[in-house]
Amino acid sequence: MRKDKFKDKVFEIMNETENLAIADIESNDHGDRMNITLLDGSKFEIYIVEVKR
Repeated sequence: MRKDKFKDKVFEIMNETENLAIADIESNDHGDRMNITLLDGSKFEIYIVEVKR
């Protein structure tokens, strides 16, 4: 799977989940990062790197 496809899938999963109270998802495709803000104000960053074998 290509990295861009994987990033899209992760975004979809995060966007559709009801288990987290997500207020906002900011996707930075050039930096391969997603910044997630929860309703309680907590902020998290996901950094996606393809690991080559």
